[in-house]
This record gives sequence, C-alpha cells and structure tokens, in this order.
Amino acid sequence: YELFAQEIVDVEELEKNPIKFYDKNGPTWRWEGGGLKGLERLNEFHRIEFVYMAPPQKCIEIRDQILEKAKTMIDKDLDLEYRIDATTAVYLEHAGIAEEHKEEEFVKTYDLTVILPFETKSRPEAELEISSFHVHTDFYAKRFHFRDKTRKTVYTGCVGMGPSRYAYVTLIRHGFNYDDWPPKIKKYIGEKLPEVPKTVTWP
Repeated sequence: YELFAQEIVDVEELEKNPIKFYDKNGPTWRWEGGGLKGLERLNEFHRIEFVYMAPPQKCIEIRDQILEKAKTMIDKDLDLEYRIDATTAVYLEHAGIAEEHKEEEFVKTYDLTVILPFETKSRPEAELEISSFHVHTDFYAKRFHFRDKTRKTVYTGCVGMGPSRYAYVTLIRHGFNYDDWPPKIKKYIGEKLPEVPKTVTWP
C-alpha cells in the first residue's frame, strides 16, 4: 500500500475500474511460536496475494467474489472438506485491535480452513488454514495518506493464498498415487506426472 502513499484517487473511476493486482514473486516466512508444528507448519511457503482498492461496497464485492471462487475450487476441483470462519485479521492484532468493531455491517476477514483426515502435532482439531480474505476498510488509506479527490471513503482489501499449503492438504487428502488425484488437477498436468530430473548423483 506504500505504492499509493499520499496519492489522490478518483472513487467514481474506481467504481468502474477498481485497482486490482496480484503478487507471487517470492516465499513467505512465518514464525508461529506455540502454534503450528511439524510439516504443516511450513515456516517457508510460497504465497499469492491479490490486492484491490475500490469504494466500500465494491471492495466488499471483490473480496466476496474471490471467496466464492476459492470455495468452488476447494470443494469441486480439489474435493477437500473445508470451513469458513469470520476472524480478526493479523494486521489488526499487530495494530493492537483485538476484535472487529461490533457496529460493522459486514465481516472484515474470513479464513478458509481445510479439515485434515488426522490430528497433527499442532492441535487436536485436525485442520489447517490455507487462505484469508480481507476488507481493510480505510485502515491503510489512513496510514499511507491516500484519499479520494473529494474525500470520499476509499477501501482496500487483499486475499492471501498459500499454494504450498494447498499442495500439502491436497496430498494428504488424495495421496501420492496420481491415479487417485482429482480430474481437474490431472486435466492441467496430463496423463501422468512429469519425470523427475536425474543427474549422476541425484536422486
């Protein structure tokens, strides 16, 4: 959001053409002390982040559209059991805001959690959160001092997805036998998995 620091935008134009972009240029590192343990912790994992800026209602609509597409992919394409939770976003916790304001007419943050077929070292619930879907309201607009030319409200939002975690939960659910993988995955890969590259010393 620093890209837009002290910029002036046109909310009417954003209603027709919201600013949308995504980032997938590197890994993310997490240190969740006391939280996840074992393989599912995935301290280093790649992530894709969708970011958007728009008028309030349009920003909510964008977030909800991405959420619906993610639910379809998880349910229909990957055949995974999942749950959607309303939560407090990490950026609010870091800002010292412990919970959502009760007067809000919409949920700011949803987490998409996949149900695992066994308990893990981390917790007895046997689950792993793999995506989060946010509407920041004007949280970042205020902090980076960007605004509409007539001082109308500008919202931002983002969706974070961890492809490494998607791969992890898919393998847990369907195993390593390619024949057992969902048809939608095999549609993009082909009849069989590519051969593993080999050298004299590896694998």
